[in-house]
Amino acid sequence: MDILLVAGDSETRTLLRGVLEGRGHTVTAVADGKTGWGSYQDRLFPLVILECQLPVMDERELCRRIRHSPQGADSLVVAIAAGTNPGDLEQVLAAGADDYLSRPIDLPLLNTRLAITELTLKGSVPFSRIGALRHRVQNTPEKGTDPFDGKTDQVKDALLSRMSHELRTPLNSIIGFAQFMAMSADDETIGAHRDDLKTILRSGWHLLRIIEDLLSLSAIEAHKVVPNIEDIDMRDCMQECFELMSPLASERGIEFSCVDDACDNMIVRADSFRLKQVVINLLANAVKYNRDGGSITVSGRRTPDRIRILISDTGQGIAEDDLPSLFQPFSRLVQRPLSIEGAGVGLSIAKQLTELMGGTIGVESVYGQGSTFWIELPAAAADAAVKPVAALHDMAAAPGHQATLLYIEDNPDHVNLAREIIARMGNLALLVAHTPSLGLDLARMRRPDLILLDICLPGMNGYQVLNLLQTNGHTRGIPVVAISTSANPAEIEKGLQAGFRRYLTKPIDVVKFRHAVEELLHDTVR
Repeated sequence: MDILLVAGDSETRTLLRGVLEGRGHTVTAVADGKTGWGSYQDRLFPLVILECQLPVMDERELCRRIRHSPQGADSLVVAIAAGTNPGDLEQVLAAGADDYLSRPIDLPLLNTRLAITELTLKGSVPFSRIGALRHRVQNTPEKGTDPFDGKTDQVKDALLSRMSHELRTPLNSIIGFAQFMAMSADDETIGAHRDDLKTILRSGWHLLRIIEDLLSLSAIEAHKVVPNIEDIDMRDCMQECFELMSPLASERGIEFSCVDDACDNMIVRADSFRLKQVVINLLANAVKYNRDGGSITVSGRRTPDRIRILISDTGQGIAEDDLPSLFQPFSRLVQRPLSIEGAGVGLSIAKQLTELMGGTIGVESVYGQGSTFWIELPAAAADAAVKPVAALHDMAAAPGHQATLLYIEDNPDHVNLAREIIARMGNLALLVAHTPSLGLDLARMRRPDLILLDICLPGMNGYQVLNLLQTNGHTRGIPVVAISTSANPAEIEKGLQAGFRRYLTKPIDVVKFRHAVEELLHDTVR
């Protein structure tokens, strides 16, 4: 892809040129807006990256000229803000820029932007279409008069879905094998690189969180999230969330604590999956914005019909002027340190999910002392009883019995990752089918104890394969685990309703993968 890079700062120009050329792109790099305009007139650049506060011709004038040129609708323009000055951003976006990045450059975020651009060039979403939609949206005074009305969301959904698949596929290999290397006891080979592996994993999970946040925000705004309200024991919920967040807290010496068994006998009416999503977001923020060696305290308050859970941290706190916009999407990009990871949509998602469950969310903060975020949800009936969470059993295969797994997957990197995981789990044999038809044949002939099934397969998708397995007398009793790049909660629920016993998402979390396999195999031999 031909990219025009216009940056007055030589360090920014050198950094971005190296990153872009490293991805195989052809870069024309210039130092001022006038030279950039001359270069743009010579040929079409699908992507233009321009820095704010350009010399000779500023970024607003350059952007306006690009937009009014004959080929302007076919170019994506990304502005680089000098710091986080909202005035610069507003002006260049008003002049026609499509997106922006802030300095210092977040390289994972830049790679996400590049991935989106590359997808559009492959034809998933034509640039001419994006240009037309952008023009219509900017120039249509009232909703409903746009001839593209209703199509914009379809384009966005298609783009986000394709972006998720395209990014999750390589991330599965990157994160999966990095987890294995980090877990290795071979200090002679791995020892000197353990810190490097932590960096790879941290960056990989960071990019994955950005993808998931954007998908969640899109689904909520499109009113596609329908909560499944049930009685939830807050003690079990908080315990699970603590376990998930404790490694992140331990790295910085941050301690979790509860005030007087804060969550005991507190049963709320909520969606289990969504509630955990909200709590994990609040705990993650309490860790990220805390001080090293700080603490996070959970407390609870009860009224006859409401339960409030409070999460307090010992961080820097939030300035009073920032509080009103704290739950707006992307507010962190302007108001928070750029060294903190994230796209700035987590609190917006938490607020909307909490309200979908009939609750409220809020914050109290003293700048320089810390913050307390709280969620308040409807209390369950006084006599509500919650089914206890089943304990996770180790796999208990009969002595001498070798369990057999069948993995139907067309990506060899993902197959190799599964081989590595299963090889370390003990007395297991793995069969691999690279096509749905071969997988069905192996399932009928070998009758494995468990089937791992990729959703996106050539010729026949995972749901069609599952249906054939369920309608065949020889295979209908075999538990099937879905493995997919789609992490949309609605898609996960669809898969479970269809009959998948578990639904795992790529990139594979090795621990969750092992637990799912062990638990299902334990059930089959019990």
